[in-house]
Amino acid sequence: LELIYNEDFDHNMVDDSIEDNFLYFKYRLEITPKDPDIDIQSQLSLAKELTNALESINCRAIICADFEDLL
Repeated sequence: LELIYNEDFDHNMVDDSIEDNFLYFKYRLEITPKDPDIDIQSQLSLAKELTNALESINCRAIICADFEDLL
């Protein structure tokens, strides 16, 4: 789990009308499974749970992953 400050952060670009606005969010949260046996379904479930938890405290969250088309 890694929380990274986005050096490209620009609060003017976080507008919903801008395509790929997530590229300008203040932070990026990266999670990489250490166990190679963790399957895609487990990763999907965790991503959804984290997104819901972050949104419940008024944080904007967008999942960007190799499996995002499965969401």
